[in-house]
Amino acid sequence: VVLLGSLGDVSLSAAPRRGAFEKDGSECVAGIVHMRHGGNVPEVTGAVVEKLAEIGGSLPADVRIVPCYDRRPLIGGAVRTVARTLVEALAIAAICVLIVLRHIRSWLVIAVTLPMCVLGTFAAMLVLQAAGLLTIQTNIMSLAGIVISIGVLVDSSIVMTENVMHRLQQRFGDRPVQGEIGEDVVAACALVGRPVFFSILVMLVSFVPVFALGGIDGRMYGPLAWTKSLALVAAAILAVTLVPALASLLVRGRLREETDSAVVRTLLAVYRPLLNVLLDRPLPLVVVLCGTLVLAAAPLGSVVLRLGVLLGVSGCVLMAGTWRSAVVCAVGLVLLGAVAGTVMKPIGTSLRMPLDEGMVMDMPITVPRASITQSLDDMKARNMVLCRFPEIRMVSGKAGRADTPFDPAPLDMIESMVEFLPVGYWPARRLSSDDGRAMAGELVRELVAAGMIDAVDDAGLRQLVDAAVVRFDAVQRETAWQLQQAFRRSLRQRLGAVALELAAERWRGRGELVRSLQPADTGLVQNGVPAEFLRDLEMSPAILTVASWLRAARDVLRERELVPDVPLGSGAGLLSGWWRSGSGGLAVEDAGAALARVQSVSKSAWSEFTVSLNLTLQRRAVPTFLQLVCDEVFANVVVRDERLRKMREQILKIRSDRTGGHAGGVHEHGLAGYGELPFADPVPAFDRLRQGLIERWSGRVQLQAHTAESLTGFGGELDQAVQMPGWTNVWTRPIQNRVDMLATGVNSEVGVRVQGQDLEQVVLVSEEVAAILRELPGAADVVADPVRGKGAIEVIPDAGRAAALGVTQEDLAQAVEHAFTGRVVGTASWGSGTLPVRLSLGVAGELADEQTVRRLPLAAALAGGGSVPLDAVAEVRSVEGPATVKSENGWLRNYVRLNVRDRDPQEFVRQAQRVVGARLGQRRGIVLEWTGQFQHAAAARRRMLLLIPTVIVLIFLILLWTYRDLADAVIMLLTAPGALAGGVLCQWLLGYPFSVAVGVGYIACFGMAASTGVVMLVYLRESVAAAGGLAGMTAEQLRQAVFRGAVQRLRPKLLTEATTLLSLAPILWSTGTGADVIRPMAAPVLGGVLIADEIIDLLLPILFYRVRLRRLQRLRQSNGYGSGG
Repeated sequence: VVLLGSLGDVSLSAAPRRGAFEKDGSECVAGIVHMRHGGNVPEVTGAVVEKLAEIGGSLPADVRIVPCYDRRPLIGGAVRTVARTLVEALAIAAICVLIVLRHIRSWLVIAVTLPMCVLGTFAAMLVLQAAGLLTIQTNIMSLAGIVISIGVLVDSSIVMTENVMHRLQQRFGDRPVQGEIGEDVVAACALVGRPVFFSILVMLVSFVPVFALGGIDGRMYGPLAWTKSLALVAAAILAVTLVPALASLLVRGRLREETDSAVVRTLLAVYRPLLNVLLDRPLPLVVVLCGTLVLAAAPLGSVVLRLGVLLGVSGCVLMAGTWRSAVVCAVGLVLLGAVAGTVMKPIGTSLRMPLDEGMVMDMPITVPRASITQSLDDMKARNMVLCRFPEIRMVSGKAGRADTPFDPAPLDMIESMVEFLPVGYWPARRLSSDDGRAMAGELVRELVAAGMIDAVDDAGLRQLVDAAVVRFDAVQRETAWQLQQAFRRSLRQRLGAVALELAAERWRGRGELVRSLQPADTGLVQNGVPAEFLRDLEMSPAILTVASWLRAARDVLRERELVPDVPLGSGAGLLSGWWRSGSGGLAVEDAGAALARVQSVSKSAWSEFTVSLNLTLQRRAVPTFLQLVCDEVFANVVVRDERLRKMREQILKIRSDRTGGHAGGVHEHGLAGYGELPFADPVPAFDRLRQGLIERWSGRVQLQAHTAESLTGFGGELDQAVQMPGWTNVWTRPIQNRVDMLATGVNSEVGVRVQGQDLEQVVLVSEEVAAILRELPGAADVVADPVRGKGAIEVIPDAGRAAALGVTQEDLAQAVEHAFTGRVVGTASWGSGTLPVRLSLGVAGELADEQTVRRLPLAAALAGGGSVPLDAVAEVRSVEGPATVKSENGWLRNYVRLNVRDRDPQEFVRQAQRVVGARLGQRRGIVLEWTGQFQHAAAARRRMLLLIPTVIVLIFLILLWTYRDLADAVIMLLTAPGALAGGVLCQWLLGYPFSVAVGVGYIACFGMAASTGVVMLVYLRESVAAAGGLAGMTAEQLRQAVFRGAVQRLRPKLLTEATTLLSLAPILWSTGTGADVIRPMAAPVLGGVLIADEIIDLLLPILFYRVRLRRLQRLRQSNGYGSGG
């Protein structure tokens, strides 16, 4: 019997590594939790965290579990932001109603319906979910649907309650309301009930396009549409049930007239004479509104649209006044359009959801030949650079794949999660370019005037400033980071003491401590626990890190005999609590209680430190920047002063001797990466000049904190800091990346899918497409996925030579397999499982180059019983092959990825398709498909172009059904162009690009505008009917009736318009997580309702008067009399 150990080495070895993970530059082990489809993220994550905290006691003493990515803060922060905005909007709407009505009882009728609508919406969500019909989770989108509806939710209650007040005031006058008022309440509610119902129906129908959105957009904005619709239904039900009942009970006492309100009187003083003039001479109003349309068309970027608008408004102006004045106004509008088209920058388009996730992903691309060691080393180097940014809390990265089938990533694929500190803790360290140029220009001018240097032209000055700004950013960044590190070291001790003291009180109460802890005990514990525990606690204050710290602290206390083996005063309850607490007596509840205190102390300390840090950076800014400008001037400009020339030589010597980076630290002179400066003779004239500039500029320069846009993404400071040879930077966000990859296959805005049957041709065409796209304006981050470059050693057998030497094809294949990878020949039992037994040649670990492979010995039957080298029977050569081969629908494929900057992505794609098609021509066997996020926008646009006209027709039919008058329905639809124009102007002023979120805002704006006009038209028709009907009127009587209907019922119109507008204010000023999602939706609603209100208040009465006057004239001409309004 011959044992395997006698023939070779038998040992345990690791399987080939397919991935690696590191955190803040140190390799570690990571675990990934996958959630089932339909699961609730906060609930699942909370359960996982609690379970990890419970099992933490069974881990070795030096092993810690630290969360690297937890989505709960993002979800919780977004929900809190929108919920806070909802409460603010409710409060503003209620206060607005109270100020105008000045009647507490009536105000209560309206105020009660606001929270009832919100509660009714949530109740409907629960009922639908319980019935299994629809599941709407409470998230940022579902809450946003309620927030943007607050103003209109209360409109129906306002109209009905105010009409009740108006009728009762007419009946009782100055006397208090008393007795039975049920009939008056019913009559007043019936008068406006039908229009109120149909106005809500109009808003419901207007949101049909949102329900029709498909794909990602439908899943994202569907909850918003549902909650808004449910809230409107709740408002309609409450308006016809609760409001009349409450009005009968609460509308008592003395009711004030509309003119008793100072707000109403002030508006009447402006509105009454204005409307009185415009009823007869509407040209000024028509010109203003047409000018609004012209201005709104300019930032849309379409010449055809601008020309169509100019043609239409010119026709409107010509019909609204005398020929001469109309022509002058039309010419003025044309000039306005020409100026606006030149001055107003077109509104851009954004394809991505603007949610700030609080972190970014660094996903660089490199050649496929990278090994696990190379990828890990490069990832560590990149992440260590990112760690030194003062805005970043933690960086963790993965190279390759995890041990799961859900992550089939190659070794050259890196994913680094860069987690930011809260924006409020970002240091103000950025110098504006204007201040930098001004300071540098003044310094250079004074140096030239003093005869110390030669003159510098504008181009040279720009280069000097750019170089100085780059170095200034590096210096300020390093300074802020170093000061942060000192602060964080002290904060760790403080947080550790706070958590320990709070937990110790609970332990002492349960008899798990011999005595109360003293400050000396806390210090000994902190010294006895490894520093990593406190660092994790400060960096990631979560229940896991708190539990780990308290567990380690308790072990130290046990060593000092402060923790008894059995709880003091042991009884059944105490023993139960002892064993319930898990390993080492630590309860999860203890960590949870301590966490709240730790987070509170950490937040307060960070806020105080950020203020102090900003003051320090501000104080250093001007001297540091001027010194850096001087260095650049002396290094790049001819220096005339002898002593300054010597200083210049010293600076150049320092730069030539510098080793680079930030290793040199930051010294008092504020230069990062420099060694000790040699002694330089002072230059009094230069020192006085520089000191004078410092004194003049110190109070004028104000540093700014980075924004997420300036820090991340292509060309940002993070991107510039990690430019490495062989790597192409790609930046995205975690959730956005997953959504993009699942939806389109690429994590960029635009992708080109190159498909074919020959891989080599596919790769060549991909590279050609990438080269063409790089030349187009707006293209950024263009990269073709690197397929080739995977090194391999290819063995091609020579059948003739092998047969001559007696080497079979099977022998050759087995020998190569044994040498390269080894061969699995069986399995062996190991513990509770089995391990594969792999047989490999002893030289397998030495196959480092082609020559070693060539010399691989093979047994040859016809070679005299000896062996022959591998190259005697086969050709051995090094080749480059594909790292991965990807296919789709039977076609080989590759991707070209890119993003679009400063340009409409859909316009870019259209141009790119034309250019690529023209330059590539028809390639046999190659198919190009354009994919990416623009596809969703294009699909949504096509769907909207079909649905929006349909919805407009439906709204028109609803209005026609409401009024049973074609002209009135047409008049109501005329509010839509003005509302859309106001939305465009507000969007342009606030700087929001077009997106699906903004489109949802426009849909809401259109519905609100159409529904708001219903109230005005009801009062106009009521006033005409109250005056005896159209048939019994003269033209002057008709004019007075229209005037009374518009003026005398200003209070309900003012309330509905004010609540709608003011309730949007909290959305626009909202900050925090999720605010960047809801703000773009509010912009078109605010602008649209604002303009639509002016149309409703001024233009609608004028059009109503003109239509009724035309009918009156026809009646007089035919000597016929009708009735009604």
